[in-house]
Amino acid sequence: YVKFIEQDIKDIIELNSPIVICTSCEHLDQNTIYDTISKLQEHTLVVLQSNNYREIGQHVNCVDTMENFANQYVGKLRNIKFYEKDFMKYKRFMIIGTKA
Repeated sequence: YVKFIEQDIKDIIELNSPIVICTSCEHLDQNTIYDTISKLQEHTLVVLQSNNYREIGQHVNCVDTMENFANQYVGKLRNIKFYEKDFMKYKRFMIIGTKA
């Protein structure tokens, strides 16, 4: 059973899902991401993606490297796995971890 939530992430009060996926962190303010993680139950699986492609105006929260991306979640996620894909023009970063 998969439940999709279609609403502004800032309006979500509590998330009771075993998995939360955000494939567009570059479009969100970092504090919005932190607030969302804080609403999760401990041990929730979290999948986050971002990139270093700054040429798009809506990309307000890009990171330069995988290390920069992962360092944003120290203390917020644990058991983090790191993945990076090079698209020649930019790099896409993914981390998978559990809510600390």
